[in-house]
Amino acid sequence: MNKNKKNIAILFFTLVVVMMGFGIIIPILPFYIESFGASGKGLGLLMAIFSIMQFIFAPIWGSLSDRFGRKPILLIGVLGNAISLLFFGLSSQMWMMYVSRALAGILSSATMPTAMAYIGDTTDEKDRGGGMGVIGAAMGVGMVIGPGIGGTLANTSLSLPFFVAAALSMAALVLILILLPESLEKDQRDKLAKVEAPNLGILWKALFGPVGFLLVLAFIVSFALTNFEGVFGLTPNTVLIMTPARWVWC
Repeated sequence: MNKNKKNIAILFFTLVVVMMGFGIIIPILPFYIESFGASGKGLGLLMAIFSIMQFIFAPIWGSLSDRFGRKPILLIGVLGNAISLLFFGLSSQMWMMYVSRALAGILSSATMPTAMAYIGDTTDEKDRGGGMGVIGAAMGVGMVIGPGIGGTLANTSLSLPFFVAAALSMAALVLILILLPESLEKDQRDKLAKVEAPNLGILWKALFGPVGFLLVLAFIVSFALTNFEGVFGLTPNTVLIMTPARWVWC
């Protein structure tokens, strides 16, 4: 049991680092692209390309982890996250930033489905819910501390947060490589597993099934949030001042 707690702790740290690498970009990106002469359209494309790549490649990585094991795919995801962040920090042109975000979406998407599969491999039905909860908590922690760290480090250099996030990803890579055992033995792997992209037919049927309302609700919340979080830094600076009589925007 203690051994499994150690493994879950490593996965927790890994996902915090990966999500922090995404969150760290949110407060910096508007100012970063302005230095290249780009506008809100370029910013929106940078935010969108990451999510599109994740949507396409996450199921593929999940299938590959069934065939080759969890640990190799986790290593690919974390290493890819580190390389993409490093490349992003070194970018000197907009096309380099687009390539970096696409690469981040393609490779870092290997971490989440594989980590969830690892929890499924190493827990029974009684403890599985708690393990999945830890995965969800890691995502939340990474998204919470990422913007704070990014905004603080950006006072020194706009590129520094990306280099720090890349270094943390390499630390997670070492932990996985040395301390995390493989959870899916060779005789358990489905060697005939097909590498599959997202099945739009299944998604469409689910939309009109019992969970359809929850899916629509999740979409609305995510859509509303991402509509402003990416471009918030491009809005005119405002300060909220409290006077005895009223709130004043100026």
